[in-house]
Amino acid sequence: MRCPRCLMENDRSSNVCVKCGGPLRAAKPSSRIKIPWYSFPAVFLALAAVIYFVFIKGPAGPEAIPDTAAIQEAAHSEKASVLPEKQPPIRFASGQVIIRTRMGEEVVRLEAAVLDGSWIALPTWAVIGGDVWIFKSSDEEDIQIAQGHWTQGAPLGLWKLSKSLPGSHTPLSSWDKNAALYWQSLIPGAPLNWIELDAPPQPYGSYARLPLSDDLKRPGIFLQDNRVVGWTFGHHWDFGFLWTGSDTAGLDPNVRVGDLVSVAFSDSQEGWFVRALGINEGTVSLRALEMLAEGIQLFPKLADEDKPPQLRLPSVNRQLLNLGQGLLQTEQAQDVAAVLDNRVIRASGDVELLKLATQAQLTSYDHRQALRFFEGLKGSFSDISRVAQSALDRFHLKLYKDWIQSDIEQELVSRGWEAFEAGRRAFPDNAELHLLGVELAIKGKEWGRAEDLLKMRSFPTAYKTRASNLEVIILERKSEEGKVIVRFAAGSDEIPVDILLNNRVVQRFVIDTGADVVTIPSEIVETMGIRIDDNTPVRRVSTVSGYMLAYEVSINRMEIKGQRVHNIQALVIDIPGQPGIGLLGQSFLKHFEVEIDSKKGILRLKKREPRPSIQRGLLT
Repeated sequence: MRCPRCLMENDRSSNVCVKCGGPLRAAKPSSRIKIPWYSFPAVFLALAAVIYFVFIKGPAGPEAIPDTAAIQEAAHSEKASVLPEKQPPIRFASGQVIIRTRMGEEVVRLEAAVLDGSWIALPTWAVIGGDVWIFKSSDEEDIQIAQGHWTQGAPLGLWKLSKSLPGSHTPLSSWDKNAALYWQSLIPGAPLNWIELDAPPQPYGSYARLPLSDDLKRPGIFLQDNRVVGWTFGHHWDFGFLWTGSDTAGLDPNVRVGDLVSVAFSDSQEGWFVRALGINEGTVSLRALEMLAEGIQLFPKLADEDKPPQLRLPSVNRQLLNLGQGLLQTEQAQDVAAVLDNRVIRASGDVELLKLATQAQLTSYDHRQALRFFEGLKGSFSDISRVAQSALDRFHLKLYKDWIQSDIEQELVSRGWEAFEAGRRAFPDNAELHLLGVELAIKGKEWGRAEDLLKMRSFPTAYKTRASNLEVIILERKSEEGKVIVRFAAGSDEIPVDILLNNRVVQRFVIDTGADVVTIPSEIVETMGIRIDDNTPVRRVSTVSGYMLAYEVSINRMEIKGQRVHNIQALVIDIPGQPGIGLLGQSFLKHFEVEIDSKKGILRLKKREPRPSIQRGLLT
């Protein structure tokens, strides 16, 4: 025991120090607990958690519900943290499968991996469109594919090359749900990727089907323990497939390529689609349109999920629409109308395709034929959305409006009334269609009918101005009936008119109410059939340039917009500065009531009624 005074070590039994004689006291056991250094961070974290939950987040209520999504996410993260060991990519033989028709047209070209030296997997949709199957290896050797293993309704089959490839062979094995799953692209040198399945694949005959993320929608293979256990095929196909059957050693070919194409999928919808999409891909082709239209009327042999997006109905409809629009632009409307008939439109169930086919009918024939075609099919689209139905109604209405407007412009009034009455039956409350009927009546100079149509109904605010303008036009046209109307630039002092002379030549004149007679240029005299000789009268006339001599002739007939005047006195004068122009003077104008509205730019000519002649008899 050490002395506290001199630090001398003494025997434990001694009560005093042998050196200094000082008392010795036994040390009391220490009550301190030694805490390891690594306990301090744990205490700090616990204290921080208490502060967060008590002072920041607040206490949980008595009925707080556990966050299930968070628990699942945590479990997923915990699972994802335990990754299998990284493995290097495997080497495998691969090449391209090229499928052609008997005529040599290429239908499809797919990347494929070769298993056990001679087996490849191909999706059923890709092989039903052609009769000749060739595998082109990496060294450009063409190997025929003539038989394979396939069962009715299977989404893919295993097909055997006519000869085995040399070298090491990657085996095919059944998928093990308890082993790690990898995926490798068919691109040479691509890495091996571990795949985590979010849900168990669904059994599908000798396969199990699993949905693919976007980065797996490429040609590739699934692997376990350096063995192929499944495939992806690209073409934006939504699913991949895992093999659940036996290995290829026990796999016997059970079908020939020719039997599959000619028997199992003869005249199938998918076969026609595949062949059509292989024709001049990316270009406009009437043959492709015909094949898609033919295929859309056939019964499908595969479920939608077993086909890539381009072979499903929405995509085929878009292809038909694009091809049809391209052919319309190249003036092949009659071909489009012939292909997109009522059977094809019904099978497609596509509103835009119905509109395109109707446009082709309109371009090829007329509005009557187009509307007959459209209205015969519109009822087949009763189950479409309200937005699509509204768009279809607008298109329907436009067909009638365009028909009426076209007949107004062509002055085909009788046919226009047929269009108006049919359109009014289909759209009795449409104000714009009603106003087109008013315009049609004005074009036919049916003033009473035009007024009745205007009075028949009230018009929404958007159409009141148009209705008021039509009312003014009716009043003006009624007052102008029987008159010749010539329009000119408002505010201009020069009023040009064109008049047919002697039924031979149309001559441009300028109105001159101060001139006594009509003047014509010398260049048209001969064309009019007027002969000038020594017996032709000559008159001395005053012009801006002074006096001059002019031949006096008679014009047999002058006609302006259906109004004719005969035997008109005229002078042959070439007006200085206005070659080829004549003056329309009083020898012509005296036969009309002349009204000139310079502000509006309107000249009105109403022919005067001839005065009755009075015969005086002899008084006896």
